[in-house]
Amino acid sequence: MIRLIAACAAVIATPAMACVTADELQTGIGVHYGEDGGEFHRRLEGGHVEVSARQGNSIVRWTLLNGLYYARMVENEYGKAPPKTTYTIDYPVGPAALPIPDKAGRWQMNTRLTLPPDPPIRQTEVFTASSPQVIRLDGCDYAAIRVRTETTSAGDVTTLTVLYLPELRTSLFLNVDDNPDRRPQRIVPLQPE
Repeated sequence: MIRLIAACAAVIATPAMACVTADELQTGIGVHYGEDGGEFHRRLEGGHVEVSARQGNSIVRWTLLNGLYYARMVENEYGKAPPKTTYTIDYPVGPAALPIPDKAGRWQMNTRLTLPPDPPIRQTEVFTASSPQVIRLDGCDYAAIRVRTETTSAGDVTTLTVLYLPELRTSLFLNVDDNPDRRPQRIVPLQPE
């Protein structure tokens, strides 16, 4: 956890480098959002991505299936062990069958949300992808597809909007419930220890 906090400071202070590639997700990349903080992305087995960020007195880790679908959140509060799973989402198909957008489109899935220790809750997730655009971060151009997920569960609606970067095969978190977007400013590779 101390290394993650130190890495946050390193992302902010790192000078501009060559543009980040998908291969660098093996060791990890840092995403800096200016005053909105930062997060770290690391490729897991199966092409999934772990995203880590500091939130208050905790380090929070999300697992993104195929770099897009939020499947799990684990919170590790400073000084407490073990980490606790905050939620899991079960999709109706395996990761290989989950759609990955390459153009504007819309798709829907029925999923199950588990908020331990409660039993699973059925929910419907509607995904809306924009047409691909190009974003410039710290002098580098990346293809980007804005994906908004609208989740309905027991009459409650929540939204999550990300920027999916096909070349990196990961997503940058923008907003929840249509609040103003966080603005990613730079992406840098993390140096292996």
